[in-house]
Amino acid sequence: MPAFNARLLERCLALGDKDHYRKGGRETDLSAEDRKALLALPETRFDVVTWKRMKADKYGIVTVEGRHRYAAGPEHAGRELIVGLRAFEVRAASMPPGPASRRIRAPTATTPPAASGPSRGSGCRGDRPGAWPNSQVREALPDPLREWLDGQARAVLAEGLRTLRQAERESGWANAVAAMAEILETTGGIDRAGVCLAAARHAAGTEPVAYDEPVDPTRIRPGVRREGGQRMSQRNEERTDIDRLRARARALFISQATIDDLLAWATPRQLQAVDRLLRTELDNRETSKRARLLRRARFPVPKTLDGYDFTNVKLPDGYARDELLSLDFVGRAQDLVFYGKTGRGKTHLATALGMSAIDRGMNVRFLPTAELVLQLGRAKREGTLETMLKDIAKADLIILDEFGYVPFDVDGARLLYQVIAGSYERRSIIFTTNIEFSKWGTIFADDKLAASIIDRIVHHGRLIEFTGQSHRISQALMFGKPQNQ
Repeated sequence: MPAFNARLLERCLALGDKDHYRKGGRETDLSAEDRKALLALPETRFDVVTWKRMKADKYGIVTVEGRHRYAAGPEHAGRELIVGLRAFEVRAASMPPGPASRRIRAPTATTPPAASGPSRGSGCRGDRPGAWPNSQVREALPDPLREWLDGQARAVLAEGLRTLRQAERESGWANAVAAMAEILETTGGIDRAGVCLAAARHAAGTEPVAYDEPVDPTRIRPGVRREGGQRMSQRNEERTDIDRLRARARALFISQATIDDLLAWATPRQLQAVDRLLRTELDNRETSKRARLLRRARFPVPKTLDGYDFTNVKLPDGYARDELLSLDFVGRAQDLVFYGKTGRGKTHLATALGMSAIDRGMNVRFLPTAELVLQLGRAKREGTLETMLKDIAKADLIILDEFGYVPFDVDGARLLYQVIAGSYERRSIIFTTNIEFSKWGTIFADDKLAASIIDRIVHHGRLIEFTGQSHRISQALMFGKPQNQ
């Protein structure tokens, strides 16, 4: 590519030395002043990329342009991804968690093999017999092995290439090829178990076992049994690993009897595989749980505490910022009232605290107050009010946004009172409002109802004031502010 660019530049400069067909001078001289006025190229290289929103399938695979499949990983199964397509790579940023992206493995249809090193060379879909004659895997194999595979039936060829892929995955490309050639020379055929064992021996650098001599079992299996069913321990921390496996199995509700039976017959390698399986399942369940909680919360725009400015946030005396960010108030079922004029960051901070609560496994509901009152009224008319109230009661934290921006009628105020009174000393509520307590009576159209709500909030709540200039005004494009400010 650099050589092509250099030749292209030379051709362009050569064309510039020709005389202009009408003006008579050299074309290069005609644009001399314009070239002097050009700015220097930026130091940072241009990132030529196309971003696309795609959804991974149940295996964590995304399909580009309908035919190119890329493995993003099982942790992304069933999730939407932002995929960046560049000239020589594909990168994905998951949604969520945040902007960090990771390299997606190259498509299995085009990965070239290498003749040496653990290159995943058999990753080319050479295990499809129809592609074998033109496969790069075929060119990388030794002549005897390639000729033997060429002469096999379709089913035998496919099995041989699957054996090569498994051995390479476990021991590396060079060891897999050497083992396969060794087994072919020794037995006249290819056996998957024999190839994998020989590849592992090549990778470990050990000599083959001489079967005319006594065999030391410890050379074959590092964890053989003693009399009575006890296992020889190779590591001092094996006890801890077993305890960790028990804990993970119990977290997945696997019975103690099943765990004891597994430990009675499994080898250390098998226990390691089971432990990895349990760990992966727990991690996937935790990821799915966070995604489910985030969907149920229904945040209009996700926000975080990164870069949030607390300069104009006045906390009550004796209440520190660390206490607020620790979410200790949620565990104590205490309320918070975020009071301040529009645009001071009340909703941003409330949303960020709700996101932090979800990261800790808490159930959160973000409810614009006016919309909540309308939904409660509709549920009452349709006879589903009790079901809706039970769903709200499942939350550990409720965020009532824009509280008091729109006044309610008497029926709406009473329905909202049921939500607030039902949460008293049971769950936390964050109110974002620009209305002071003395005017809440006008919101509820009933001074006694407002007094009852204020009494509950004041008993187990704190008032946090937001001052300063409106963030929206300070960043308004209409006033000539830069877009990225």
